[in-house]
Amino acid sequence: MRRYIEFLTADGVPEVDVEIDPAILLVPGEQIEVFRIVQEGLANVRKHAGAQRAEVWIGQRLGRRIVRVSDDGVGSRAENPQPARD
Repeated sequence: MRRYIEFLTADGVPEVDVEIDPAILLVPGEQIEVFRIVQEGLANVRKHAGAQRAEVWIGQRLGRRIVRVSDDGVGSRAENPQPARD
């Protein structure tokens, strides 16, 4: 997974820190899903946030897989989400 993320950020913009829980085991289908989530998250960081740094965290809690992409750029806060437009 780390190799895939390095591929997505090969140009170094933004600089990305990756943390993957060593206890997590992803089957091939889950690896693809996680890769696509990270791919979309990092694309949004590049396109909308104007960030210099981003962080990717992949782990699990209570048996559920969690993927978090965060950055130091501008954007909406999770505490105050905007409704989707049709």
